[in-house]
Amino acid sequence: MTFRGHQKLFTRKNVIKISLIIFIISSFAQMPIISVKAESYTDISVQTAYDMINNKTLYPDLFILDVREQYEYEGNHLYNATLIPRLEIDSRISELLPYNDTEIIVYCMTGGRSALASQNLAENHNFTKIYNMLGGINTWIGAGFPVWTPPYSDISVQTAYDMINNKTLYPNLLILDVREQYEYDESHLYNATLIPRLEIDGRITELLPYNDTEIIVYSMTGDKSALASQNLAENHNFTKIYNMLGGINGWISGGFPVWTPEDGTNGQSQPTIGISLNFFFVILIGTVLFVILYAKKHRSAL
Repeated sequence: MTFRGHQKLFTRKNVIKISLIIFIISSFAQMPIISVKAESYTDISVQTAYDMINNKTLYPDLFILDVREQYEYEGNHLYNATLIPRLEIDSRISELLPYNDTEIIVYCMTGGRSALASQNLAENHNFTKIYNMLGGINTWIGAGFPVWTPPYSDISVQTAYDMINNKTLYPNLLILDVREQYEYDESHLYNATLIPRLEIDGRITELLPYNDTEIIVYSMTGDKSALASQNLAENHNFTKIYNMLGGINGWISGGFPVWTPEDGTNGQSQPTIGISLNFFFVILIGTVLFVILYAKKHRSAL
């Protein structure tokens, strides 16, 4: 290029254009790189979740995942939901792999834990159809949608005590101890009948007369009695089952009485005939003494 050509290139107008281009390029070069990440899972309302669950045509294999804790799940849950607590998902991921390409609705109590679980499944385990139910089971219930609840009633030790002592409302109430024999022998509620939890199915005939009667079930802390209560209600169709929360430990802590070996009679009420016989012997002995004293006095008078 000739000198004249260089002069023509570096005219004032061209220099301004070149400077502007350099400024624009340098500005873009200094801008931070912003990556736009696609949503890893989808938030849905409880109404949408309900519609999906009931649309067997579009979602024939839909999976409902409850990521709460065991005790929450036992209190209530969506029908057909599978429980895997959020912090156990990584270690139990093999249980979910068959549903990798299936719609999975994830829920918890209010939606917080399920959001974390949904993100984990999508980003760390490559699940592609994750739906986080906003508001959790609380909002689901608030919307009037159905949930599974235990087929028995949980009651406090105070309520159990009140029921046991209300012979007018509960004249035939049965107290069922589902612990082991050695535990029962150490202490138990008065008038309680012992059938260890794992023996209930084999001894169900002993309980059939109480099928329509209130039955208070208790164990040491309430865990075994909850399982026994569920078994009686779901598998044997008992309709008035009451699980005593806290078990006999809670009962004792509440200051309520229990039978111990020092009491004798194994904690069962004395039969009415026994009381009648005792009274009879007292009267008999009193009568004999009266006759002896009367005869002695009469003889002295003679």
